[in-house]
Amino acid sequence: MKIFGYGSLTVKIDHRDMLLREQLARIQSAEETNADYEATIQQFRELVTTLQNDLDQLRHQEVTKESEKHNLSSQSQAMMSLNMQLQSTVMKANAKAVDLELRKLDAAQANDRLTYVQPYLPDSFFKTENDPISCLLLFKRLAFKSELIIKQLDQNHPISEKIMDTVDENLVSVCEVKSFGRYTYIHGQDFLA
Repeated sequence: MKIFGYGSLTVKIDHRDMLLREQLARIQSAEETNADYEATIQQFRELVTTLQNDLDQLRHQEVTKESEKHNLSSQSQAMMSLNMQLQSTVMKANAKAVDLELRKLDAAQANDRLTYVQPYLPDSFFKTENDPISCLLLFKRLAFKSELIIKQLDQNHPISEKIMDTVDENLVSVCEVKSFGRYTYIHGQDFLA
């Protein structure tokens, strides 16, 4: 077993503290980016609602005014195209939100790893204790990702609204995925407790 001097430990601790500060700065930056995305998504949602209302009005006018049918049709097409573009943008923003959550997980795990490793800086620690810590972090990651999948499914497929309609295969699949995600999350939390 190799024994390190006080100066060597101080240098390593200072280096780990620097890494932690860098991770915290990245988290801060990611949170600011996320706030910008959320504001943009909110603007797009309001615009989509306005455009959808305008589109409904145009469709009503099309039925009542046959002579303006051609003009209204071209306007409807333009609005539908814009609506599709906005929906695509919202989907991309959701994907970025998921990516941000995964980055937060990576930063939290780096912090956890530093907390676990710091008291055991000798080389022998990395040979004997690194695998159990990695296993513990794996279960944390599984629980976190399961919870993230459940949140995305709840947001994109609200079951409570669809339960009164006829149940289709897609809804059954969503329920099965959510059930498995909750199972994984609960057992991951049990393991960590």
